[in-house]
Amino acid sequence: MNLKQQYASQDDSQLVAAYISGEFSAFETLYARHKGGSFRFILRQVKDAATAEDLMQELWIKVISNIRQFKQEAKFTTWLYQIARRLLIDKFRHLAVVSQVFTAEPEQEEAVGTSDAMAGLEQKRQKMALQHCLKLLPKTQLESFLLKEEANLTQADVAQVTGVTLEAAKSRLRAAYIGLRQCLSLKLGDDDEQ
Repeated sequence: MNLKQQYASQDDSQLVAAYISGEFSAFETLYARHKGGSFRFILRQVKDAATAEDLMQELWIKVISNIRQFKQEAKFTTWLYQIARRLLIDKFRHLAVVSQVFTAEPEQEEAVGTSDAMAGLEQKRQKMALQHCLKLLPKTQLESFLLKEEANLTQADVAQVTGVTLEAAKSRLRAAYIGLRQCLSLKLGDDDEQ
């Protein structure tokens, strides 16, 4: 078994321990495992790919710099998203930008046939409605929603990352889902009603 296969079967805590002990390839596996989710979490809150890439570099530099402070009994994802959240808070404070949270570049879709074109248009309409509705969520609800849906964190992890009680995290998530459902219903209309 080569190192990549060995690392792929290890959990995050084992990878951190291996990296701390000098096995630099372990970090590559850790980074590959979490770069996508952490990038999407950052991108959807700053709405600019270049800024998101800069913050990603800052995030992983902080991870490397502070990896010895990671507590093995904690979840790595929780620790990682706490760092990402603090970076975003600092960035928002610095720029005084909190309302733009979602990237919305219209996709160029080539319609093959009429039904493909209609499906593509409907999908685009739904995506734009979701983006609109996400922008309307209060920042705390949006942050909790993105941590749950984009980062696949549990409610307990969302609570820990955001520094609130489990009940507060559940309440924020519940409010976010209700708000999104109501907004989407208004934006897209209820097809059952005539």
